[in-house]
Amino acid sequence: MLKILSQTVTDTVLFIGDDEPLSKVVGLNLGLLKKNYIIDSLGALQTTSFSEGYQEHVGLRARFTKTRTYKYNHPVSMFKRITMDPLDKNTRFELKITKGIRKFDKAYIYVNLSPAEADVRALLNNDVISKYSRHIKSNEEMCKLPEMLFTTDVSDEDITPKTPEDEEESKRHLDIVIARIQFFEKNYKQIYPLLMLKNFSGVSSGIQHEISLAEFIKIDRYIDLIKETAIPTTCARKKFIEICQIFKSNNVLPKFKANNFEFIKSPNKKTLLVKAFGIPVFEETKFEHFRYLDHPGINFCADFLDRSRLFDPVEAKISKEIITRI
Repeated sequence: MLKILSQTVTDTVLFIGDDEPLSKVVGLNLGLLKKNYIIDSLGALQTTSFSEGYQEHVGLRARFTKTRTYKYNHPVSMFKRITMDPLDKNTRFELKITKGIRKFDKAYIYVNLSPAEADVRALLNNDVISKYSRHIKSNEEMCKLPEMLFTTDVSDEDITPKTPEDEEESKRHLDIVIARIQFFEKNYKQIYPLLMLKNFSGVSSGIQHEISLAEFIKIDRYIDLIKETAIPTTCARKKFIEICQIFKSNNVLPKFKANNFEFIKSPNKKTLLVKAFGIPVFEETKFEHFRYLDHPGINFCADFLDRSRLFDPVEAKISKEIITRI
């Protein structure tokens, strides 16, 4: 439910029901920011309820204040809202929309997601890890999911367009942001199986995982292929391990990203961390024994690159970058 409670020359007070989707609330805030309406203090936000007929709605009372933007004085806006997924009451969302806090020229949107215990149990029951290993079975520790922070930003040009052409571009860019939020709301659980592999990277499951909404949408483009991945062929695993060894042994390229994969050498050059779609999936010092033993993260990477026919492009790009730096 969304309702105007009061309106003056300087203030507009709204009731924003907990049942309003994230995308709609983001669109509302961005639209008001374009009209120079901000949330100027935490006191401008209050948890409350609103009765309509025989129905009572729980939500947020938000006071948006009209302001002016000066050349060297940029007002700060901070909107914050905590709700539960309407389809899964145990999944918690914390939405923040800020302007003028980190940089005055951008608005930042953060969605902090706390997964439900039921989703963790579902991953355990499906034994996701056994897809990538003949030696490891899923247990509760492996199925722990971290809190997730999904982020995106909006440029000042889109908040304060100067010309009709800029206004058209602004509408297009804001529509993209709102569409990404809407897509996230419907598909956020698709990232859960991949996040399980993070537990094999040496990164604690208790550490919050941050991912941009643009990166999340990349995962969706490959989601059918990701679901098909399993234990790779011996040839594919050997080829991927060789790529890892080549990168780890080079002395000129500490970090490289291509085709949704990122290779990062530790400062002491003893370990290699590999990320897939921004998610750490393994960190190892030696690889030779994984030619014969299953490592879920290595197996996922090898089979994905094999099925997507990306082995040759990734290997060629790494070789090219190394050669150009010698």
